[in-house]
Amino acid sequence: DTSMLKPFIIGGGQENNLRGGTQNYLGFESIAVAIKAFEEKKSKLGDLAKQRDLFEEKIKKAFPEVVIMGAESTRLPGTTYISHPKISGKKIQQIFEEDNIYVTTTSACSDNSGAPSKVLKAMGIEDELAKGAVRISVSLCSPAHMYDTLYKALSSAYEACL
Repeated sequence: DTSMLKPFIIGGGQENNLRGGTQNYLGFESIAVAIKAFEEKKSKLGDLAKQRDLFEEKIKKAFPEVVIMGAESTRLPGTTYISHPKISGKKIQQIFEEDNIYVTTTSACSDNSGAPSKVLKAMGIEDELAKGAVRISVSLCSPAHMYDTLYKALSSAYEACL
């Protein structure tokens, strides 16, 4: 029964007067293209996660004090959220940008705030560790050698800052 629903947008008689406007056919078609592309590439997600895990293992071996945020949780296959408790994530971000490698220290919408990530705080991560956090994302379209490049860049940046 739709009699209790109130429309947000007043308009024509579409959808029993519960919504105005025209269907978003361009949006529907775009979603269909994205779903098809994902279906074609989703088998590669496991390989991407393995590459991420090997990258994280190498970094942890070289820098044992490093913490991988959410390492024990189910995560996106191409994302590493990593922190060195003695090094500012902003400093790592600046060093990376000199080499045209772009990472973030918090969510994209609050990356310039300088404050520790609200998400990390909600996870119970101490401020010192949160301030060192850098989120690195790699996609299925990234070059095969990207994790090697990231390992060299992150190792070099950590060594320069210690």
